[in-house]
Amino acid sequence: MRAQLVATVLRAATRPTLAAAPRLAALPTRSRAYSDHPAESFESFTQRYVEFFNQAEDIFEVQRGLNNCFAHDLVPAPSVVEAAVRASRRVDDFATAVRIFNGVKVKGCGRSSASCSRKSCTRRHHERLAERLPLRRSGV
Repeated sequence: MRAQLVATVLRAATRPTLAAAPRLAALPTRSRAYSDHPAESFESFTQRYVEFFNQAEDIFEVQRGLNNCFAHDLVPAPSVVEAAVRASRRVDDFATAVRIFNGVKVKGCGRSSASCSRKSCTRRHHERLAERLPLRRSGV
């Protein structure tokens, strides 16, 4: 037991203490730039997704484009929605077309479609649907 006590005292004596350590001057902090690319404008975003949906050849590409499009913090333009619905019709998938309109409703309101019953959200959703009325008349 005495040997153990001596070993502990010797270890403590050889450890550097905080008081003896030289103090480092406050170093300036560097912020990390996680995204070096410039912010994308709404017009270029719209053009990029319209082109993407016009070139989509299978349901996987359409759904991947929808996931990427709805991941952004904005409501897609009517031309993007039209291109997405046309792409879902081209790949013959009705469920994806329904998902597009439900996604636009959720993005416009900020709540899930099941819990949204506010009049302002419903009114805005009907206004967006009225914008897409020519799409419905064209047979899509």
